[in-house]
Amino acid sequence: MVAAPLTSTELLDLCLAEDFLQQGEREVDLLQARRRRDLYWVLGLLGCRGIRVVPSDLEAVWKGRPGRFRPEHREYVWIRGLRRAIDRIERAGEKGLPPVREDLFDLFRLVEGREEESLPASLLRREEPWDAPGGSVHPEPELLDLCLAEFRPERGYGEGGRRYRALHPVHRAAVVCRSVLHLSPFPDLNAWIAILAASQHLLATGYPPFLPQVADRPTLRTIRKARREDAFLEWFADLVLVGYRCLARGAGPTAWD
Repeated sequence: MVAAPLTSTELLDLCLAEDFLQQGEREVDLLQARRRRDLYWVLGLLGCRGIRVVPSDLEAVWKGRPGRFRPEHREYVWIRGLRRAIDRIERAGEKGLPPVREDLFDLFRLVEGREEESLPASLLRREEPWDAPGGSVHPEPELLDLCLAEFRPERGYGEGGRRYRALHPVHRAAVVCRSVLHLSPFPDLNAWIAILAASQHLLATGYPPFLPQVADRPTLRTIRKARREDAFLEWFADLVLVGYRCLARGAGPTAWD
């Protein structure tokens, strides 16, 4: 009998176990690994929105050097905001804190460069989200507060607690991503917030973040409307594995400079 091929989640668990066992046998420059990961991450987020940049563009913004973007540019604000958002979810992940509704508001404030005093109600959309692909369906704006009250792990992020608890941790993070995409609570940037929130869930459970790249943009837009929930879970797990393997090999944006 031929054994069934391993799933992406099974392969990821094996890779993480092997990496853990080998940690004592090799020296890792954690700062360099973090730099490579953050560049890969932010380049992917921008690429998924159709914004093409190179690592030197990001480095110039983060280090306050002259470059392609200036403080008055929206891209400049987003590049700085995404870095702050990544720092925030990494701190939450280290504490083992999965995302809740308040995290969504904080992530949106950070990415948009909003003042911390902005009330949650003022951040919610009042019409259809700008970044939603054609044909997608979202809750009416007046229902968002009620829907967001269900955005917590005890409620399975609106999917049902029992079903959520039966899933692999990576698939649970996919539920987080899918839930934010469905709600699309903000006027714009919902895909970024969904990816960041899912990554917080992954980091909180000991897994690497979700790092879609520019080549995944068409699939991301298409699969947001998919009726088969398992199709989204499988695609999500595949990309978590691909991102982990790419960075573990030392590949990534540092080679693009």
